[in-house]
Amino acid sequence: MTALAGAGQPACQERTSAVCSTRQFVNSMVAGFLGMALLAGAAWGQGMGSGIMSPPPNVRPPGLKNVGIQQNLNQQIPPDLIFTDDLGRKVQLGDYFGQKPLILNFVYYGCPMLCGEELSGLESTLRVLKFDVGKEFEVITISFDPKNTPETAAKKKEQVLRRYNRPGAEQGWHFLVGEPGAIDAVTRAAGFQYEYDPKTGQFAHSTAILVLTPQGKIAQYYA
Repeated sequence: MTALAGAGQPACQERTSAVCSTRQFVNSMVAGFLGMALLAGAAWGQGMGSGIMSPPPNVRPPGLKNVGIQQNLNQQIPPDLIFTDDLGRKVQLGDYFGQKPLILNFVYYGCPMLCGEELSGLESTLRVLKFDVGKEFEVITISFDPKNTPETAAKKKEQVLRRYNRPGAEQGWHFLVGEPGAIDAVTRAAGFQYEYDPKTGQFAHSTAILVLTPQGKIAQYYA
């Protein structure tokens, strides 16, 4: 995975501690993702144009054109959207804002290949960082399949955290499911574009990891 966008920042001593900690976290993420990219490469080709990252036409399912990533840097992720977490509790995205930098990514828990690779790559990268999930930052993984349930979210979380294997991560990595309206709103804000393919019963989608400020604004994209 490689960094797609992010403006240069002033020195930490000239800025607020929250912005400074976010930037330090982003810098560590860049190093981690670049290391992974050297080993594995990106999941999709890195075609860029007008702020859009999309899979190239030869790997995009025919007829599914609205698949890719629209970079919405500094966009606020809506804090009032309601989801259900892996324990079956109703939560607002804003419940996770205000304290620490966050990672946001989108998968669906029944994905036969790409989502599993994305989660595995993210977990492997986070495992080599000095920062700990739940301590210096948190992760929000949201399913864009409204048919997914808290039970499927909990199963996926258990698989990922078994590999990550750091104390406290279960309190800081949140696996969420939601209703169509909430899913549409958060993916639109994040610029995550996907389509359901009725012929295969699967979703056509790209992959991206977003770093958010503690307030829930998009600071960086990786793909």
